[in-house]
Amino acid sequence: MPTFKLNKLVRDKLPVIYESIGQKAKLKLLSKGEHATALIDKVIEEANELRDASLTRGKMISEVADVQQALDDYKSLNNINDNEVAKAQQLKNDEKGGFSQGAYIETLELNQGDTWIDYYRENPETYPELDK
Repeated sequence: MPTFKLNKLVRDKLPVIYESIGQKAKLKLLSKGEHATALIDKVIEEANELRDASLTRGKMISEVADVQQALDDYKSLNNINDNEVAKAQQLKNDEKGGFSQGAYIETLELNQGDTWIDYYRENPETYPELDK
C-alpha cells in the first residue's frame, strides 16, 4: 500500500473518516506548544491555498473558512477572546489604517541613522537590502 507523509494538522474528525474508508493514519496528539505552532502553520497553508487566483467563489469562501477556523482554534488555545482582537484591530486601524486600499510598497529608502535600519537588516530573508 502506498504511504504518504503528511506531517500536518488536520481537522478533528479526519482520522475517524480515514479509518472508516480503510485508510491507516499514524496519529499523535500535540502538546499545547506544538498545537499552537501547528495552528500557525495551518493558517499559512490555508492562506497559500487562498492565494490561488483560479479559485471559484465557493472555493474562496471555503479557504477563508479554513483560515478562520485555524485562527479561531489558535485564539481558543491561547485564551484570546474576540473582544481583545477587536480592540487590537481597532487600535491598529486608528493608528495605521487597514489593508483595503491596496497600498503595496516595493522598496523603502531610509535615512542614515533611522532606527528601523537595524530591524530590516536583522530580517534579510524578508527585507533584502538593495544597495549597501
